Amino acid sequence: MRTDSLLSQAYFDSLEKHGIGQALSHWTWLPPLQKQFAKTSGRFLNSGKQCLIRLMTPLGMKYEEAYAKAFPFDKLVDGMMSPQMVEQTAAIMISAVQEGVRPNVIINNRAGGNAPQIAQKVAAKFSELITAPRFCARP
Repeated sequence: MRTDSLLSQAYFDSLEKHGIGQALSHWTWLPPLQKQFAKTSGRFLNSGKQCLIRLMTPLGMKYEEAYAKAFPFDKLVDGMMSPQMVEQTAAIMISAVQEGVRPNVIINNRAGGNAPQIAQKVAAKFSELITAPRFCARP
């Protein structure tokens, strides 16, 4: 889903009814990942206990512009990545793990210049957050 206005309660009810998960996309015309996730009240709808996060382009940046800035895709491009993209991805991954849901993250070079380096940043932030005292505490 690439249009914010279509992310409605009826849409999410249909997904949930059929056990289909929401694909969260960091993409040109969509709101930040956390806002998309909040539209489901923070619920994972996939009956297969999977979630998908797609890091495609910076918010508000057209595909062609993102491609031109990122090419030749050999390094992170200063100022290209949305500041909260990595943090929000890691936070949603933690929510998934805590609920027994497997997070799957697809990263495109256009999201910041170099997908493997973006993946390293996401992994580092995930590791940092998951080992924070608030996540390690047992009730």
